[in-house]
Amino acid sequence: MSAIALVLSTGCASSGHNDPESSLHNGSSYGALNNKQVYNAIVKAGEEEGWKITPFKRSTVIAEDLNKENAEAVTISFNGGYIAYDGENYGDLEDAINEQIEKVSTPSH
Repeated sequence: MSAIALVLSTGCASSGHNDPESSLHNGSSYGALNNKQVYNAIVKAGEEEGWKITPFKRSTVIAEDLNKENAEAVTISFNGGYIAYDGENYGDLEDAINEQIEKVSTPSH
């Protein structure tokens, strides 16, 4: 019984971490884009703003602000149409990500 309880509690704890409706959700939505498109937008925005983007999980990256003496780190999760940020002082990066997502979302003529 205790092994089953451990598996269930572990599954519940880990599922909330990437859940955009969890306490992490303080980001934005990206509509119909797939996770690969969102990942590419995050990487491009990070490059433009001086952030190092490191893949962490399938739909999570770690962003480190290389512009500051004491590097800031932010966890960015994206799934199910939402992007969630866990950290502080990422406003410029979030703006850049939203701009990149808008570029990808807007069909070019």
